[in-house]
Amino acid sequence: MSSPPITGNNDLDAYLYSLQLGIEATGTGTGTAAPTTVNSNDIVADYYPNQYMQVRYADDNVGTNISVDQANKKFYGLYNSNSFLASNNPADYTWFELTDTFGTDKSLFFTVLRGRNIKLIVSTVIPTVYWAECPTTYIDLDIISEGFLDNTDFQDGYEPVAIVNGLPNASTYTGPNIVYDTITNKMYRWQSGQWWSNVLAADIEGALGYANFSNSLRPVEVVSVLPTVGNFIGRVALLISDGKVYRYTDTGWSSNVPAVDLTGQITTTQITDGAIQTAKLAANAVTANEIAANAITAGKIATDAVTAGTIAAGAISADKLAANSVIAGKIAAGAVSATTIAAGAVSADKMSVTSLSAITSNLGTITGGSLNIASKFIVDSSGNATIKSSTTGERLEITNSTIRVYDAAGVVRVKIGNLA
Repeated sequence: MSSPPITGNNDLDAYLYSLQLGIEATGTGTGTAAPTTVNSNDIVADYYPNQYMQVRYADDNVGTNISVDQANKKFYGLYNSNSFLASNNPADYTWFELTDTFGTDKSLFFTVLRGRNIKLIVSTVIPTVYWAECPTTYIDLDIISEGFLDNTDFQDGYEPVAIVNGLPNASTYTGPNIVYDTITNKMYRWQSGQWWSNVLAADIEGALGYANFSNSLRPVEVVSVLPTVGNFIGRVALLISDGKVYRYTDTGWSSNVPAVDLTGQITTTQITDGAIQTAKLAANAVTANEIAANAITAGKIATDAVTAGTIAAGAISADKLAANSVIAGKIAAGAVSATTIAAGAVSADKMSVTSLSAITSNLGTITGGSLNIASKFIVDSSGNATIKSSTTGERLEITNSTIRVYDAAGVVRVKIGNLA
C-alpha cells in the first residue's frame, strides 16, 4: 500500500489515505444519536480527521455520569478535535454501547495506525505490546503506535534502523540499509551485498573525546598537570613535565612499579651509578661468589672495617701481605711463637734488646762484638776480658794479663802479672 499523496494539508492527506483503505470518515460527535453496539474483544477501527482524541465513559448514550473512570460503565465516548484540552460535555462525544459493562476487570485499549486511523478494543487483557490502555487525558493520532511503521513510510532519503534477530541473507536482503541485530547486540550496515559492523579508524579520528569512554575502558590521557577531580581507580595519564606514566590507585596518583613486576627485567645498564646504597643491601646478600677477583682494593675498605673475627683462619697468606705492612704494634703479645719463625728468619740486625735474661737455652757458640755486664764483667770487641768485684773503691780486678787489688781509696795495693 502506498503512502497518501502529499498535498501539504494533513487532514486532506489523511482523508485521501483513508479512501485507499476503504474507510469512511465519521463525524466528531453524535450526542443523542443511536450508539454503535460493541462486544467485548471486538476491534473498532476508524479514521478521524483531527489530531487529538479524548475518551470518556458514561451510563447511557447521552453521557449521564460522564467520567474518565470506566468501572461498571456501559458506554464509552470518543471526541476528536484539534485541541488537546479536556472536554466533559457529553454532546461532544460519539458514544459506543457495550453488550455488557466494563465491570471492574475490563479496560479500553487503543493502537494508532498510519493516517490518523485508530483501533479500539474492550478487553480484560492488553492484546499485544503494540496496544495501550486509553489515557485519561488525550490520544495524539499523529503518533503512530509501535509496530505499525515500516521503511516504506519514510520519504526518500530517510529510512529507519531495522531490528533483526540474526542478520538476514546479505545477497537477497531488501530493506533498511542499517540494522540492529539483537543476537550480537551490534549495528550493521548493508553495503555491496555484505553486512559490515566495523568503522574505519579514519572516520572517527578526533571524534572520540575522553568522556566518550566508560570507566572500564579509558585511553591514556596526556596532561600537563595530574587531574585532581573526576579520578577513579585505573585512570592513567602521561605527565608531560616528567615524561612519566601515572595511574590512579586507592592512595592517589603513582608512577611506582612494584619490584615483583620487574623480575628479570632490569639489566646492569639500567641501574644508575651509585643507585644501590649500603642500606639497600640485605645482611649477607653479597657473598664471596658475587665479588670479582681483586675487585675490592685497600682504598675501598674503611679503617678498622676488617676485624679478626671476619677473617677466616688461614685466609691471609704471606704473599698477600705487602712488604713492611705488618708492624710490631699490630702483633698481639705472644702471637709469634718459636714454631712460627722460620729458621734463620730473625737476623742480628733485626734484634734490639737490653736484656737476654729470658733466654735459658743452650746458646752453643756465640759470635759477637762486646759484652758489658754492669761494668763488672766486660769483654771488649778484641776479646779482652775484665772482671771487677766493684767499679770503684776497694775491689779486685782481673784482666787477661793482670790481677790488681785496690784499697778503699782506690790505690793499687797488690799487682800480679804485667807490672808495666
